[in-house]
Amino acid sequence: MAEKKKARLTPVDIKNAKFKTTIIGGLKKSDVETFLEKVAQDYGEILKENKELENTLTQMRIKVLEADEIKTDYEKIKDKNLILEGETEALRRENQQLRSKLSEYEDLVEALKLENAEKEAIIDELKRQLENTPKIQNENPSEIIEIARKTALKIKQKTIDDIEKAFESFPEPLKVKIKPIIERAKKELLS
Repeated sequence: MAEKKKARLTPVDIKNAKFKTTIIGGLKKSDVETFLEKVAQDYGEILKENKELENTLTQMRIKVLEADEIKTDYEKIKDKNLILEGETEALRRENQQLRSKLSEYEDLVEALKLENAEKEAIIDELKRQLENTPKIQNENPSEIIEIARKTALKIKQKTIDDIEKAFESFPEPLKVKIKPIIERAKKELLS
């Protein structure tokens, strides 16, 4: 059962208070009324200040709740930021690894180009020597040149096969970047 709240005096109640008078030892009416008026005025100011303090307290409680919400949001953002920083660092490492692989594969393509150039030089030298050699008894020089041409073509095709085989093992992001280089190398070999 809830307790009944006692009614408080208001400044008007204090101002309008009436007292019984006695002849012996009574108080001077004007002094009592002046005092009661002063008490009523001070009491009114206290009630007004109390109301203002209650309003201020309510506003402060609202601000505390808002601050708690902001703090919670900040903590969530901070956690998400930590996760994103971790993911960013992982992507940086992966990017560095891909760059390293790309560099290795570019070096491999250059080595294959050099190897192909050396093979072409050997083939050209063999052709030149073949053209300067005296005719072999039963062999026609055009047949020998055709054999040398076919051999050179087989060597070029083997080189292209080696390049394509190496290309298959590249990671997908790297394939996209290296494909134009591989295509140029194949074109150079077949020209």
